[in-house]
Amino acid sequence: MGMNCKSELAKDIEIEVLVATLFLLMTRYANNQEEELVQPIVEHFGWINNHPDLVNPQLKNTCSRLAKHWKFMSFGGPFAIKDNSDKSCIH
Repeated sequence: MGMNCKSELAKDIEIEVLVATLFLLMTRYANNQEEELVQPIVEHFGWINNHPDLVNPQLKNTCSRLAKHWKFMSFGGPFAIKDNSDKSCIH
């Protein structure tokens, strides 16, 4: 199944299910550092960020920034990268 097809399917899934799945994937990664989990984590951040029910701009910004960090990790880089996005609101 292609990425675009997965993205379209993700729009039909409740955002809470996507967030819960992302938390599970991140927990598994934290426990085992399974490299094959990085790409699904990046995908889930993208799907949440582009979900039609997500209207909170701070959460969209956070998902976008974290997707960049996790994507960078998939290339073997350190977790922290230079990010010029808006950091004015943390909470």
